[in-house]
Amino acid sequence: MSLASPTRAVHNLALAREKRSEDPTLALRIADYVRKWQGEAEAAQALMEEIIADRRVLFYHTLLRGHDRFVFSVAFSPNGQELVSTGADQALRRWRVDGHPLFVVKQNAITAVFSPGGQTILASNNDQGLLLDLGGDLQMALPRGDSKITSVAFSPDGNLMLTGDRDGAARLFNREGSEVLKIYGKARKVFSVAFHPSGQYFLTGNFDTMNATLWDLKGNQIQAFNGHESIVFGVAFSPDGQWVLTGSRDKTVRLWDMQGRELLQVKRDIMSVVSTHSIAFSPHSNSFLTADREQTAAWYDLSGQVIAFLPGAYGCNAIAFSPDGQHIATGDLDHFIRIWSTQSRQDLAIGIDDFLEKYVCHFTPEELAKAGMLLELEDLPPA
Repeated sequence: MSLASPTRAVHNLALAREKRSEDPTLALRIADYVRKWQGEAEAAQALMEEIIADRRVLFYHTLLRGHDRFVFSVAFSPNGQELVSTGADQALRRWRVDGHPLFVVKQNAITAVFSPGGQTILASNNDQGLLLDLGGDLQMALPRGDSKITSVAFSPDGNLMLTGDRDGAARLFNREGSEVLKIYGKARKVFSVAFHPSGQYFLTGNFDTMNATLWDLKGNQIQAFNGHESIVFGVAFSPDGQWVLTGSRDKTVRLWDMQGRELLQVKRDIMSVVSTHSIAFSPHSNSFLTADREQTAAWYDLSGQVIAFLPGAYGCNAIAFSPDGQHIATGDLDHFIRIWSTQSRQDLAIGIDDFLEKYVCHFTPEELAKAGMLLELEDLPPA
């Protein structure tokens, strides 16, 4: 015996309220369904207006479906039109940001990034760096090291490739694949690497030394960033080259100047499989993102104030800004990649339907039902 439509509507509005803090994108779509198809337009619209009015919440407008285990890493192409991702399903995937898949290759890849010119992809498949073309075909395999590769990066001009290894080494390769530098610091393992925007320096995030280290291209240690109380998993430079961001198992993300002075500390549980991708600076160097395994991902300004939360990123493992700062990508433990608009928090006067179309992800009836929504055939829109 089916429930009467008003009963379903009451249930579904209660469900939308319940989901509001956990996943406001989903809550909006549930309320929208009630508004359009279940006869409670006024109550549903009032709830939707309340959800949209929260300026500290972002909404995801695209779900990239393909990985069937959790996502390790995400990175935008230089033009912001594509993404590359890796996952625990041992797949490396290239996508358009609208969710259209471009290729998938089984490479057991841990992490991957586009070259500065956007014509190649540098990935690691545990113990080796791989250079792929945009079709996913192997162009070059870098010489094997003595241990698993945890992280990779291109120099800003694209002429050097940097890897961090679990044996404590950071290695530089030229575009021909020849090793031009290998350094061992005091750390037994290097978990993350990043190039300075000038191309003259690079960072390593370290295991037992519990710090990040700045090196020049000759292998000289320039600066240490000391203060974390556990493993440093993630490191990043601001695009203007003034700041360093680090994330650690001590559940803090810290901001530093280039002289090693700590400027800011925020509490985040960013420990992930590929933590180089768990923190990111905005293209304008005035804010940063943090993933979080337990909480909602967050966007901060440089004073530590929250600009916005990204609720609905379920166990966020990786996060990235698009080059123009208009979008954010998250790679999550629920297997999805979500694309978020940074503009949705400001564009509140365009009307509900236009807002939904522009900023809020669509869900199939099956997905809504899985979330707990009560649906009947008469509720569904005509084909």
